[in-house]
Amino acid sequence: MIGVTLFMYSDINEELQKAHEGMLYHRKLVSKLEDLKAQKSALVKKVEELMKQVEKEDLDVKNLEGKSISHIFYTILGNLDEKLEKEREEALAARLKYDQACMDLRNVEDNIARLELEEAKNRDWKAIYQKIYNEKKEQLIRSASKTGEEILNLSQQITALRNYGRELKEAIDAGEDVFTHLEAASKSLNSAEGWGAWDLMGGGFFSDLAKHSHIDEAKVEVSKAQVKLSRFRSELADIKVISNLSIEISDFEKFADFFFDGLFADWHMQSKIKDSLESVERTKNQVNHVLKKLKSMEKENMDRINLLNEEINRLITNA
Repeated sequence: MIGVTLFMYSDINEELQKAHEGMLYHRKLVSKLEDLKAQKSALVKKVEELMKQVEKEDLDVKNLEGKSISHIFYTILGNLDEKLEKEREEALAARLKYDQACMDLRNVEDNIARLELEEAKNRDWKAIYQKIYNEKKEQLIRSASKTGEEILNLSQQITALRNYGRELKEAIDAGEDVFTHLEAASKSLNSAEGWGAWDLMGGGFFSDLAKHSHIDEAKVEVSKAQVKLSRFRSELADIKVISNLSIEISDFEKFADFFFDGLFADWHMQSKIKDSLESVERTKNQVNHVLKKLKSMEKENMDRINLLNEEINRLITNA
C-alpha cells in the first residue's frame, strides 16, 4: 500500500523538493548579501581612513624633502636620511593598504550587484514551497496515511541536510582556495628570506634581484588571498546561522594590513620579511583550523542523512 501511495505522490514530491531547494538557496543568498553589505560598510570606512593616512604620509615625505621646518630640523640633527627613509616606508605601506582596500571594495560591490539580481529571481520560492507543502499535507490527511506523513517529514529533513552539505562543500572549496594562495605567498616569502640572508653576506646584485622578485610574487598572492577571504567569509555566513557555529573570522579582513605593515621600500632588514611571513602563517593556521571544523561538520551531516534514509527504508519495509 505504501508503495502505491508513494507512486501517487511522486510528481508532487518532485515539485516539493524543487521548491524546498529553491527556498533554501534563497535563504543562503540573503545571508551572503547581509554579510557582503556588512563587509562593504566596513570597507567604505576603511578606504576613507586609509586615504587620509596616505595623504598624511605623503605630506610628511614632501615636508622632509622640501625646505620645511621639519627638513631644517632633521638636517641640523644629522639624521635627515634616516627619517626620510622611514617616512617613505610608511607612505608606501599606507598606499599598498589603500590600494588593496579599494580593490576589496570593488570586488564586494560587484558580488553584491550580482547576488541582488539572483536573490530577486529566487524570492518567490518560500511561497511556492508553502503552497505545495500544504497541498501534500492535505492529501496525506485525507488518505489517513500516518506512515506517508512520517516519510514526508523525513524527506524534508534530508533535503535540508543535502542543501546544507552543498553549502559546507562550497565553504570548504572557498577555504582551500584561500589556503592555496597563502601557501604560495608563504613559499615566496621563505625564498625571499633565504635570498635576503645571502644578500647580507655579500650576495650582490643577483641575490638582491631574486629577493625582490620573490617579494613581488608574495604581494600578488596576498592580494589574491585577500579577495578569496571575502568569498570564504560570505560562504561561512549561512553556515554560522544554521549551525550556530562559532568561527572567528574578524582577523581575516585585517590580513593584508598585517602583511603590508611589514612591507617597506627597503627590504635589507630581514626582520621585515619575517614580519610579513608571520602574518601569512598566522592566517594560514586560522583558515586551516576553520577547514578542519567544516570537514568534520560535513562528515557528521552525511552520517545524519544516511540515518534518515535508513529510517525511511524501515518505514517502507514495515508498512
